Amino acid sequence: RQMYDPWHFRFTRTGDNRFLSVYPKVIARTIVSSRDAWARLISPGDGRIVRIDRIISIEDQVSIYSRFFLAAEKFGGFMDKSIQELESLNFKTILRHEYNLSIRYMNHTIRMARLPAEVAKALRLPRGVSGTQLSIVALSSLKAPTYYQDVFIPPNDLTLHISDSAFIPERWS
Repeated sequence: RQMYDPWHFRFTRTGDNRFLSVYPKVIARTIVSSRDAWARLISPGDGRIVRIDRIISIEDQVSIYSRFFLAAEKFGGFMDKSIQELESLNFKTILRHEYNLSIRYMNHTIRMARLPAEVAKALRLPRGVSGTQLSIVALSSLKAPTYYQDVFIPPNDLTLHISDSAFIPERWS
């Protein structure tokens, strides 16, 4: 199923003005615990976190791997959603409609690194391949950290557009 209005996965071919279509597939959904700094930001209480792993196909060009994290205490309803819903809806849309929460701010960190072995395996890439790791902290309109996401992007010829806004003036028709 195609995801509409993606915020993080806006890729174009070089010289093209059109964002490529995005097709997510959920491959895992679990409750985890973490003491990492990002986990304390989104879940300062008990540290229980909803983790949703997806493979995101960017048209027929490249597949990327996403790990999406939310506080289980606040957003446990993500565990009750059908896989079909999680694959067809933008998670920010779920947050807005079901939790009355709008994402307004983003903090992006990018680094080049070897893709984790399980990511390379899931993307059917050779072990040890390097790529881009995009880490995102999303904040609500109240500037409260809402979710954390790691996106692993293998080498490709596409352009990734990163913005702290869902709106990109140069893409308006």
